[in-house]
Amino acid sequence: MLIAGFVVAQPPGDGSRIWNPSEDTIFYCGNPVQVAPELLIQNIVSKDASEGIKFSVIGYTRGRDTLIYTGDKFTSRWNNNAGYLELLGAGNAADLQEAARQVYYQSLGECSASEPIVFSISLLDGDYLPYTNHFYKYIHRLDVSWTEARDAAAQMQYYGLQGYLATITSSIENDFIWTKIDGVGWIGASDAKVEGDWEWVTGPEAGMIFWRGNQVGSPVGGRYSNWAAGEPNNSGQEHYAHINQHPQKAEKSWNDLKEAGDGPTSQYYRAKGFVVEFGGMEGDPVIQLSASAVLACSIRPRVELENFNSVVCGEKSMKLLLKSDDGVSFNVRPLDADAGVVDGHTRQPELVVSRHGDYRFIVE
Repeated sequence: MLIAGFVVAQPPGDGSRIWNPSEDTIFYCGNPVQVAPELLIQNIVSKDASEGIKFSVIGYTRGRDTLIYTGDKFTSRWNNNAGYLELLGAGNAADLQEAARQVYYQSLGECSASEPIVFSISLLDGDYLPYTNHFYKYIHRLDVSWTEARDAAAQMQYYGLQGYLATITSSIENDFIWTKIDGVGWIGASDAKVEGDWEWVTGPEAGMIFWRGNQVGSPVGGRYSNWAAGEPNNSGQEHYAHINQHPQKAEKSWNDLKEAGDGPTSQYYRAKGFVVEFGGMEGDPVIQLSASAVLACSIRPRVELENFNSVVCGEKSMKLLLKSDDGVSFNVRPLDADAGVVDGHTRQPELVVSRHGDYRFIVE
């Protein structure tokens, strides 16, 4: 995970913003397609080659999704494992905005009318999830204890947003943490207060019990958890939640560990870092340093001209007969000034001209 400083010309609230004024879904039929053609970036400066912006694919599918930068002012770096594109380099807000508008999505599979694809756009020093409207960072710190991680997270801020050990309340959030940052590490859950009663002890969810039991347990109130098989097992007074890196455990799953982890001799249960979340706390300022965009594939409709002859003798009008799939709407319009269309939104539009000659019409 790249933890890069990002310098803003003025503090948030004084005009530093990233936002997408057009949040409507963009439908496309073919590749590639511009992700955020109207994205706006205001009063932000990238000072050197370690800074920039990031486009992340939410719900990324490896082998299907890819992002492409078509500009040349910034260096692009695509992460095929995690599904994000970084644009790095020095530039002012106008430079960043131009570069961001030159990012295109390309599907490596066949276009199909499936679920829309959501993108988050943020600065390099924090990953943004539109689903929660929160930012996330992974802090690598070898042998950090859970308590040290909790206290360190509470001392962090992101443009005025209070930090805390991450509280993961949905599969979307869990997947995002795993794929967009190095998710292996401490999260803000513990059963130190009452054995087997796992609660979030940090963030807006502080005090919320979400799981009850050891090895064989159950969620409380239908709340989300993602324990690995047989976890939490309290093997040796393990009261603190950790995202797994053990290859024999389910990917993205959690386990319980001792307060300091299993130490330097442990290959898979040595504490290596923690996940910090920003957002949702009382007193947090309103900031706009992230944006989202939505694309959806729309199958190109089949449209044919039946019995069409491009040459008309004598007459100054001609009716078309359009054949198409059900549910297709039309707009037939002239490309020349001396021509017109009657009933241009129907399957039988009439083309009308003022004098003999060559005319062009377009069927949309």
